[in-house]
Amino acid sequence: GGKGYQERKGSWKRGAENQGGRDLSRNAQKRFRKDAHKQKRRPDTYPLIKGLLAWWEKLRLNKTSEAEKLELVGMILTKSKGRIAELAGLHSASRVIQSCLKHGNKEQRKQVIAELKPKLLELAQNQYGHFLVKKVLSYDKGELNHMLNSVRGHVDALLRHPCGSSVVDDLYHASNSRQKEQLASEYYGPAVALLANLATDELQLSSIQERAST
Repeated sequence: GGKGYQERKGSWKRGAENQGGRDLSRNAQKRFRKDAHKQKRRPDTYPLIKGLLAWWEKLRLNKTSEAEKLELVGMILTKSKGRIAELAGLHSASRVIQSCLKHGNKEQRKQVIAELKPKLLELAQNQYGHFLVKKVLSYDKGELNHMLNSVRGHVDALLRHPCGSSVVDDLYHASNSRQKEQLASEYYGPAVALLANLATDELQLSSIQERAST
């Protein structure tokens, strides 16, 4: 009932405030320890992560109801407001933000995406952050144009990056024919890029390559 849920919610909040990593699952403790060595440099970030992990442990349980998951997502986003992009690039917090996209409602997802958008290029090259970039595309196809604009001029470097190449691959497969040509042409150099900008939607990469080689 409502009383029982409020009691559970209160216990979650207390757990987040008091969490020191001792009661987390083994995987969560591993992620927390991986980032713990940075605590001296970022003393305000890791106490925050301790609390978020406590809520995340409840959020990812199958037995947690949908209503409770939405409440937990709201608590996580309120606590991490303004720092979501920073947390997305950290080993111990990236999955927390991913879970907010997975379990949040439309407005909650918009909040996450809005904070990630200014840092998409940076996160695309981050070992943990690039998963969030890929999730943004999977949950909101309407962000494709913004994402393409974010990587424009950096496609060559991203394709040579182990994480960035995965992001470009997802962007390519989500793009229309013209967008695909523009992505591919950036990799092949300015001569091909010029042809791609003049190309029609029907012009294929093979024909651009043929023109560039003549």
